[in-house]
Amino acid sequence: MIGASFISDAVGRLEWTHVAVAAGVLLVIRPLTAWISLLGDRKLRRDEQEVVSVFGVRGVGSLFYLCYAMGYFPKEDGWSLWPAVSLVIIASLVLHGASASQVMRALDRRRSRAGS
Repeated sequence: MIGASFISDAVGRLEWTHVAVAAGVLLVIRPLTAWISLLGDRKLRRDEQEVVSVFGVRGVGSLFYLCYAMGYFPKEDGWSLWPAVSLVIIASLVLHGASASQVMRALDRRRSRAGS
């Protein structure tokens, strides 16, 4: 449903600022906040914390935050953010879907070497 909405509505309204916001969320904000939240965790090794930080909450969390914000701000403001939010969701699904298996295999290899 999000993909259909992205194609039918958001792509036509996409601006460079939406792309910049989506890149910032995917590459900086979300991984950094997840990493900070794991700083005191003693159960995960550093490489595991890094993987969790990058793959943490996927794009649908962005939809929740948009809906939450729309409860406090005019709907038009939220609707103007939809292209960026939907781009975060689509890009997250594509990027994480394409790389998760390889990253998890590499993490498993590190674990088995560390345990040997």
